[in-house]
Amino acid sequence: EAKQEDEARHLVEEGLPQNDDTRLFEWLAIRYERRKDFARALEMLLTRWAKRPDEETYKKIKSVSPKVRDWKQLHDELFAELEKRKDFELLTRLCLFEKDLNAAWEACNKIEHPMYGRMYVYADARLGVAKASEKDYPERAIEIYTKEAQALIIHQGRENYKAAANYLKRIRDLFGGMNQKGEWGKLIDTLREQHRSKPALQDELKKAKL
Repeated sequence: EAKQEDEARHLVEEGLPQNDDTRLFEWLAIRYERRKDFARALEMLLTRWAKRPDEETYKKIKSVSPKVRDWKQLHDELFAELEKRKDFELLTRLCLFEKDLNAAWEACNKIEHPMYGRMYVYADARLGVAKASEKDYPERAIEIYTKEAQALIIHQGRENYKAAANYLKRIRDLFGGMNQKGEWGKLIDTLREQHRSKPALQDELKKAKL
């Protein structure tokens, strides 16, 4: 069985220059790690990362790297590459994974185009930052939730209004936790006035008891 796996590995390696399937690098990394050839495993993972960086590959690199080289230096290199690629969405998610809220906040503010669906707002990196910030940085969470609610309202539609109301309820609760109910009152009154010509929105706000 070991001989068959070696033969398969050799065949895969020979085909790598002509193959763009990044899964092959992951497959090889697993085999090298089993053989405790961590240097080659890391090489395969870094090659996969260079072709298509993602959160799972980052986690695997972090797991293997300390056995081969200094993790902090490699970490900084990976993050610098994401900055260069302007992949701030992935950078934000990785900062959250590393529990570095300040870095996550900085990265998420560089995301130029939050991803919106036709009817729903996707749970993107910005919302991850908002949720993670609720306890220690509620004002940051409020800023993000407010932007998401406003974007949903602009997109219009009953489902978008309902989703916006859910964010507004979270904002209300966060203001309440900060003993700033007056600020919440100003925000919701302004929003109602700005969108008084949208009866469906007004209805959803009423249903949400806002």
